[in-house]
Amino acid sequence: MNIKDDNSDQLSATNKVINPKSLDDIVRKVRDELQIRLANELEIQGMQADIDMSTSEDIYDNWSLISFITPHHTYFRLIGEARSCKKIKISSSIFLVDSKNSAASTWIGPVYQLGTPNEGEPDINHLMCLCFYLHDIGIGSTFGVPEFFY
Repeated sequence: MNIKDDNSDQLSATNKVINPKSLDDIVRKVRDELQIRLANELEIQGMQADIDMSTSEDIYDNWSLISFITPHHTYFRLIGEARSCKKIKISSSIFLVDSKNSAASTWIGPVYQLGTPNEGEPDINHLMCLCFYLHDIGIGSTFGVPEFFY
């Protein structure tokens, strides 16, 4: 029996609607309360400092520094592929960046070495991980973030 490919065409069309195409496409409701984008040069310059590398926790490759912008504050998270486990990970809030030593530091202490950076928008796997993260911390539904299961 030959099964027609109608279902795969329908699935492909559904994926095009559901899958975020960019960081900006992740938040689909209440966009005046949350925007997500790549951190810009001015924001990165404002976080520049020398970082003690002795507490380095991991090295992130294919990394991006993401801005989570609310009406009252901007938060930064690092997303990248952790060398230690070969998985996409999202850091806690980043507050210092050391461009000279390729490192980023969080509020709670871990330091991440920055390996190869991502160029441009994160790929679909990183975007899906961010969607999962936003649901995991309990705000995904509020902002109309697509749901993915890891």
